[in-house]
Amino acid sequence: MHLLTKGCPRCQGDMSRVNDVGETYYSCVQCGHTMPEASARRAEPRRSGIVPAVPMVARAA
Repeated sequence: MHLLTKGCPRCQGDMSRVNDVGETYYSCVQCGHTMPEASARRAEPRRSGIVPAVPMVARAA
């Protein structure tokens, strides 16, 4: 089972991959919204491995 966490464009719920007769799509576990597999692949966040820098805040004494 393939799961896209927070992948639903409607409610930001988790999307589960469904293999039906003749087609494959993703369905939201929370709200039931469905989308084709190709659309879900584009919506999946890319992981670059780059951690954004966090600015240091000086504390007043």
